[in-house]
Amino acid sequence: MLPGEIRNAIFEEVFISEATIHRGAEEFGPLAEQEKAEIEGTKKVISWQLLCTCRQYYEEAFPLLYAKNSLALCTGKNGAPGKVGAFPLTPTPMSLIKNVRISFRLDNPDKPAAGSVAKFLDAIVEYSTIDVLRVTIASVAHHFDETNPWNILMMDHPVIGALERVMRSGAVRNLAIRLHDGAFLSPDFSRYLSQELLHGHHLIFLRSCSCHTYDSARNCIVCGMSEDARSLEPIQRLILSHEADASPEMVDDCQYEILQRL
Repeated sequence: MLPGEIRNAIFEEVFISEATIHRGAEEFGPLAEQEKAEIEGTKKVISWQLLCTCRQYYEEAFPLLYAKNSLALCTGKNGAPGKVGAFPLTPTPMSLIKNVRISFRLDNPDKPAAGSVAKFLDAIVEYSTIDVLRVTIASVAHHFDETNPWNILMMDHPVIGALERVMRSGAVRNLAIRLHDGAFLSPDFSRYLSQELLHGHHLIFLRSCSCHTYDSARNCIVCGMSEDARSLEPIQRLILSHEADASPEMVDDCQYEILQRL
């Protein structure tokens, strides 16, 4: 068997990536062209077979895979749990991860994706101490899927309660909530997180847009950005907490759309 130093060097070369490891991004939905290019340009093939060589290799390499990488897990389309639902919510892997991104599409909260994301966040509370957690909440309402009216993370959504538990637990040192393609939080929820539950931890809100569809003037129908400016702008921008929250009128419109489909 190879000396320990050589084995560790091999494991680090095979299993550690400087870029974020994305799981399920292809099925997630619309992303900005810059973000697609970033994901495609940083793909890394991980030779899982090495973990199956022998138990010693598995026990030595497994912690590196989870602890030394930044992981991004996405739900699928139409409320499917995607790669979030496939992640093992057991003590060993959950205790190892330090930098993770969860991306999910707003949909009926009774669909599996909502429960999978909430369970993952609850597993963080139970097993983990996370340095950086990024939660991306994407809307496909009206712009990309006319059958899906959900563009607001309502107060009865399972992820709302899970985010509150994460903040109360202190299990996450830095939390970033990114709202994508016109998604919003329930009214006053960002203020509640920022003022009532922060307790010395770092919380930021971000907004992004895939600029997937343009009007006749070549401006994005969601964020209003011109097609010419899109390539010059960052993938995401920092926003104030109150900019993350929906207005009561937006909630009324969303609820009306939902009732129309019952």
